[in-house]
Amino acid sequence: MVCVQKETSDQILRSFELHVFPKLGKYPAHQLTLHNWLTVLDRLAQGYTEITRRVISNGRQCYSWAVKRQLLEVNPLSEMSGRDFGIQKKMGERTLDRKEIAIVWRAIEDSRLIERNKILYKLSLIWACRVGELRQAEVSHFDFEEGVWTVPWENHKTGRKSKKPIIRPIISEMLPLIQRAIELAPGRFVFSKYADKPMSEGFHMSISSNLVKFMLKAYNEQVPHFTIHDLRRTARTNFSELTEPHIAEMMLGHKLPGVWSVYDKYTYIEEMREAYSKWWARLMSIIEPDVLEFTPRQTG
Repeated sequence: MVCVQKETSDQILRSFELHVFPKLGKYPAHQLTLHNWLTVLDRLAQGYTEITRRVISNGRQCYSWAVKRQLLEVNPLSEMSGRDFGIQKKMGERTLDRKEIAIVWRAIEDSRLIERNKILYKLSLIWACRVGELRQAEVSHFDFEEGVWTVPWENHKTGRKSKKPIIRPIISEMLPLIQRAIELAPGRFVFSKYADKPMSEGFHMSISSNLVKFMLKAYNEQVPHFTIHDLRRTARTNFSELTEPHIAEMMLGHKLPGVWSVYDKYTYIEEMREAYSKWWARLMSIIEPDVLEFTPRQTG
């Protein structure tokens, strides 16, 4: 089954590779019944609600494509939706509170997540950047003399229209993280395991779910599922208390609104640098050990 003309096609395919193909991939599509699908979806919905909805939606679409072309006679997913598994569509409002931030940060450090991805997750929370911007970041994009990270217009969402890069300040506290990531990089892409190409778009998809499982097992803390984009949203929520609205929007990589963007060519780099320093200070106050009261899981 193939989904076409979707920007997230790699991500969709990865979901099927991880959760569907190992169970159903050996069967021809015309032999699969709704019962077969439910054996996968019932279990998947217990821990991966967003992925369950994605599998149903895209699986249904693929079947529909095949039925219209008379390659298949029946679409077993035609009447299925996330609601059948008690999954309500989220409106993208998830932010982490102070305790969740502290637990997640500690889990990033304590878990068996590879070091490169630990750094990526931390920088995603600190910078509030899109994961794709870090995924495609190259060593040459980081200027330590000027203290800035340049995201080429090709590597960020708004660049498709503006044809302008995003310039983000590098504060001194970030340097050890960035420099360590560069040391680990086998080639020009900082957060890739490949020497000559970035990781695929969906490479990070299972990381948050694995962290949630780790926190429950290691700390006996049941943190609701979050995505790496929720870290960006969490940072933005905190920015509102630390800087002016237009500075916060520029920290996200958004352009200034209306005529402001036409006439105001000032970069606001130093203002953003100050705001990031305040955000770092707040983060460090949140993740100090005495902020948390873990209840260790009982053994034996």
